[in-house]
Amino acid sequence: MSAASAARPADSLESHRTQDINGFWEIRDNPISKVGVFMYSGRVIGMGLPPDEMFAVFRPPEELADPECASSFRLQPWVDNHPKKLFGDPESGLIDPARAPIAGVLGEQIYFDENDFQLKANLKLFNFAHEARIDEGKKELSIGYRCIYERESGEYNGIPYQFVQRKDGRGRKFRLWMAQ
Repeated sequence: MSAASAARPADSLESHRTQDINGFWEIRDNPISKVGVFMYSGRVIGMGLPPDEMFAVFRPPEELADPECASSFRLQPWVDNHPKKLFGDPESGLIDPARAPIAGVLGEQIYFDENDFQLKANLKLFNFAHEARIDEGKKELSIGYRCIYERESGEYNGIPYQFVQRKDGRGRKFRLWMAQ
């Protein structure tokens, strides 16, 4: 359950960086998700689909623009790369946050930007190694979350899709990680 956000050019990213007294970065207005059609495996979607087959899934603007969506991201941890499960209570089969290499958190300034159809947030980085990775070219943030997939065909900006991603009705619970 992941979705790559839009890449931000390094020079643009640097203009959004600030450093606190401890040397931790905060990056304002960082894209964390966007509207569009994305490929997901049947394993991720479930619904009895062939696990290794890929399917086009539409993430609509009304989902990202929903204030509940933005609110659900506030102060959530993120890690490097893609863990296999969500963070949470290990007794529920989730990753114990104490055992995860948490690199930072999303802040509280999360909003849907209607100019570029992206969900944006301020990020706080606690791990200095991640600062170096960003300086070396790592520039995308990928988010994982709980959602439902509705079987619904259509087309967005000329791209056909077979499913639509919607909030799960129980409130979203997110994990975040950096991708390439």
